[in-house]
Amino acid sequence: MFDLPLSQNWMLWGAALMVVFPMLVIWLSETAFDMRRKGMLNLLTPFDLFRNSTLFLIFMTILLRIVVGLPGDHLAVRLVDTALWITVINLALAVFNLVFFSGSEGTWRARVPKLLIDLCRLFIVLVCAAFVISQIWDLDLKAMLAALGVGSLVIGLALQDTLGNLFSGIAVVSARQFKP
Repeated sequence: MFDLPLSQNWMLWGAALMVVFPMLVIWLSETAFDMRRKGMLNLLTPFDLFRNSTLFLIFMTILLRIVVGLPGDHLAVRLVDTALWITVINLALAVFNLVFFSGSEGTWRARVPKLLIDLCRLFIVLVCAAFVISQIWDLDLKAMLAALGVGSLVIGLALQDTLGNLFSGIAVVSARQFKP
């Protein structure tokens, strides 16, 4: 008779992933469709980030670590862990943006330019990504930070007029002195 080794842990996790992940993606897609139809568009950004990237990377982490049984220092596991943490940071920033900057019509938060918010978000993601990379890949980032400092000095001097105009434009837009 055909005997299935269901007592093994990896087999149960594999079966659960094959059933739960597609059902969860379908349910989340239907929920996103309902959210669009009901006009809850401000909730869609973090929701779509979770559904499209974070959920898949959680699935890959479970697949590689538990089902396949790869060690934590394997290249594929490190790549998936790095991508997972960077998307979790991006998702956390999207939720932060939703909580603090949505529904704030008429307040100082509504007057903050979207470009400034996006630049701050990019800076936070890059700093956190550097921290995640240094932790997962066991890299010393001191030499890279020194090179980045020298490189940014060179780029800053080369683009001095352009960056001055960019920040002047941000100041004019944030002051809202002109109306269309």
